[in-house]
Formats: sequence, C-alpha cells, structure tokens
Amino acid sequence: MRMYLEWLKVMRREIGWGAFKGVLRGLFALRKHKVSKAEWIRRMKVCMKCPIYDAKYRSCRTGTMGCGCYVPFSNLVKNQCWSRDKYGLAFGWSDDDHKSDIIRKLNYNWRMGLGKK
Repeated sequence: MRMYLEWLKVMRREIGWGAFKGVLRGLFALRKHKVSKAEWIRRMKVCMKCPIYDAKYRSCRTGTMGCGCYVPFSNLVKNQCWSRDKYGLAFGWSDDDHKSDIIRKLNYNWRMGLGKK
C-alpha cells in the first residue's frame, strides 16, 4: 500500500496525461518483461546511488534532470534507465549489464594470462 501512495505522489508531481500514458504502457510491458527479484534489487541499488535519484519520492528527478519515473516500478518495466540512455555506460543500469560483466571478466582473464593453458 505504501508503494502505491508513493507512486500517486510521483504521478501528481509529474502532472499530465503523458505521464499517465507512460504508466499504462508500463503496465502492459510488465506482462511481457520479466525481471527477477535479484535483478530488481540490483537496479534499485544502482538508482539509489545516482545523484539524480530523489529519495523522498523514490523517483528519477532532480531539478530538470531525470525522467520523473517512479523507480520501483520503472525498474520492472524498462530496459535501461534514463541516465544510461542520456550519458552512456558510466551511469545507470541496462539489461545488457550482465553481458558486459562476462566480457569484462574474459578480458581481465586474458590480460592476466589466466585463459592460457
């Protein structure tokens, strides 16, 4: 119930039909986009460390920066966060993070000579 009330506050703050249409699209996306609890927690941790994150409303907005989404919900339906989309790999999260982690580990092992027999 608490999360629902927080979501309503964010919706009121982001006034407009455009925000509500985004939520409706998100509800339909939620049906087809499955995110595990572990992945959701990882995304939440990334968002909570972000300087754009508004802890009071749990939203992606500081001043004029951010998309204004309610983070607990958007982390279930988005493929990548606003800051990753705007500023690149140094910020935020994406569905492709696990793939890049594997590549990073392979590159590290190769440089360290651990991949040789």
